[in-house]
Amino acid sequence: MLSYWNMCFSNDIEAMIKSADKAEKLHDLTYIAKSNSLRQAAKDKNDELKSVSDQLEAASLRLKDC
Repeated sequence: MLSYWNMCFSNDIEAMIKSADKAEKLHDLTYIAKSNSLRQAAKDKNDELKSVSDQLEAASLRLKDC
């Protein structure tokens, strides 16, 4: 189940970064602002993924210690 969510988050992050790259190539201020927003969203989602993964790993270790 964890690998499924990791894959979903990773796919979302990749899509956001690709959209940001495409927007920057068009050299339009609207698209550049959108690309900055997408990059920030991708960074936030990546941070969230790391946090959830760390929490699940800690919970798994606690269960193993029981």
